[in-house]
Amino acid sequence: MRAPHKILGIPADADENAIKRGFRRLAMALHPDRNPDKGAEEKFKAVRAAYEAMLAALRDGEADAELSEANGKPTEPQTEQRGADIHQDIELTLEEAAAGCQKTLALDCSIPCASCDGTGDSGLSRSVMCSHCQGSGRVREDGVLARCGLCDGRGFITSRACNDCSGSGRQSAERHLQVHVPAGVIAGSELRLAGQGKEHPNGGAPGHLFLKVSLLPHPLFHPIGQDLLCTVPLSIFRLLAGGKMEVPVLIGKRKSVTLLPATSLQPEPTRIKGCGLPGRTGQPGGDLLVSWKPVLPTRLTAEQIDLLNAAERALQSNLKKNAPELAAWKER
Repeated sequence: MRAPHKILGIPADADENAIKRGFRRLAMALHPDRNPDKGAEEKFKAVRAAYEAMLAALRDGEADAELSEANGKPTEPQTEQRGADIHQDIELTLEEAAAGCQKTLALDCSIPCASCDGTGDSGLSRSVMCSHCQGSGRVREDGVLARCGLCDGRGFITSRACNDCSGSGRQSAERHLQVHVPAGVIAGSELRLAGQGKEHPNGGAPGHLFLKVSLLPHPLFHPIGQDLLCTVPLSIFRLLAGGKMEVPVLIGKRKSVTLLPATSLQPEPTRIKGCGLPGRTGQPGGDLLVSWKPVLPTRLTAEQIDLLNAAERALQSNLKKNAPELAAWKER
């Protein structure tokens, strides 16, 4: 695919005026209204697409996102005269939310129509049949034929509106914005990019762009606000005996956790301070909550069975001390 500036025959760093001149030069020769050749229409479409791409690229840029003050609450009515705000979603991985990242967004925008140079006028008048009276110049009102008020009885309407932009003077295009997302955002957060919304129709300040954060699923961690929940399986033997276990963290090396011998088959979660999502603007970060999932072996060797039988005999040797519930049951 040829580069847009090569299609227009202009330098890659051409300014807006040069882009418009390059388009007009080719459009005069290729526009379907002027050139009846078969391939002219396709060539004109390619030239127009190149023009739109280069003009939109001039509006591309970078912006820093900041947490919206509303942050999910209803926004106050805007009092200043500015363009409409844009609201859309942004998806982040947990790693991107924790460490911050850069994301490139494709945003719809409008650019001046190349065919009419943004005026909305075609320069040439054209006539179309009046849709109200179907070209008759008369309409029936209260059972009586009367002159059509839309076309003034002529049966047709003459217009100078540009055919390519329907007289609006604007064309749809796409611009790219590189967004700097701060570290520590959570699901449901709303980021504001000032001045990146829609343009004001009368030349006032542009609106803002609001991005609502959603977090993509992670294979190990589930976010709960700024905390992270991780379910870690461990053998029933380690649960009973206690000891050291290594657990993963979102960023950095694994953490070593010391478990006490279990007193329940449903152990309480372990909280590891500061290993969740980081805090914002001086606020403390979240924690990592480790939920332990006891796992029974699917198969035991003869040696393992002997060891378990030895443990059972040792338990039975002082049942009142080692397992009072079993001792009470036996006494019944």
